[in-house]
Order: sequence, then structure tokens, then C-alpha cells
Amino acid sequence: MTQSLGPIGGDRCAGDDDRALVDAVRAGSEAAFFTLFHANYEMLCRYVYRYVRSRAIAEELVSDVFLRVWAQRERWEVRGRVRAYLYGAARNLAIDHLRRERVEQRSLDATVREHRVTGGERRRCEVEERLASEELAAAMQRAVDELPPRPRQVFLLRWQRHLTNAEIAASLGIAVKTVEMHMTRALDVLRGALPEELRGG
Repeated sequence: MTQSLGPIGGDRCAGDDDRALVDAVRAGSEAAFFTLFHANYEMLCRYVYRYVRSRAIAEELVSDVFLRVWAQRERWEVRGRVRAYLYGAARNLAIDHLRRERVEQRSLDATVREHRVTGGERRRCEVEERLASEELAAAMQRAVDELPPRPRQVFLLRWQRHLTNAEIAASLGIAVKTVEMHMTRALDVLRGALPEELRGG
């Protein structure tokens, strides 16, 4: 299970600007949150890419960092510089992702070996997994269908047509910041539709 984003850094206090920004986010300021997001998003994507070697996965992991900051904002604590905190949080998620990939690969290898020995049992497992997957897909589809029109539209453009936030903004004639707010709202709803064990912290 992915670890939550705890405070990192040394004993050195954050600068005045950092402290003011963190305090504003903790108080629920969306403007402060998006200032934090815009100032660090691209830098963190490049950093995480060095671990995962996939731009799409890097963007997803960095987005998850900011989603968690916002979701946990009231108890968010930063010791040291806020940028160091974000680097550490992004690195933790990247390492977790790589660990999951290794576990999944080992599981796949074991499954292939098992299939060679017990094909009938493997086919039964596949049927069970497919049914579980179909149930999850149905739950997610219901959650997407219940989204408000604009967050649903933004979500589908991002995840079905793979448009960037800038491309979505141009397509819909809205600001990139507005796209980001709709994506945040959509992802919060969709995460709530997942079984608790799949929500990742």
C-alpha cells in the first residue's frame, strides 16, 4: 500500500514565503494551492521521469502528490523547504510505483509458470479476475456518469483522448486552471468509488 505523504526534511525552518504558502494551503486557499502547483508541477514531472521513464506515469504520480496535499491540507506539515518536501513526496511515490511494478512482474512470472503446470486452475482464476475487473469497471463507469457535466467532460478528454490540460482548455475555451480544478474534483469522486483497499492511502 502506498505510504501517505508525511513531513520530510531537516530541522531548518522553511523561509517566510514557504511558510506563508503552506499556511494558506492548510487554511484551504485554492489560490495558494494552485500557486504551489504551477510553480512545481513541471519540475517534479521531469524529476519523476528519471525514475519511471514514462511521461504519462510521471504526470500521474506528480498529480497524485498534489491531490494528497490538498486532501490532507488541514494536517499538512512541512519541515524545511516546501520544494524539498515535494521532491521527497514525489520520490516516495515513484519508488512505490517501481516496487509495485516489480511485484506485478513477479506475480505475472509466477502465473505463467502456474499456467504451464495447472492450466485448468489458471483458467478458473482468470474467470474470477475478469468478473472482479468487470464489477470494478462498472462501479467506475457509474461514478463517471454521475459526475457533473464539465468535470466529466474534462475527465474523458484527459483519460480517453489523452489530451493535455492545455489542449483541453483550448478545446473547451476555458482556463488551464479551471481544467485542473475540474480534474481534481473528478478524481476525488472517482477515488471515492474505488474499494477502500485500492485507494492507495
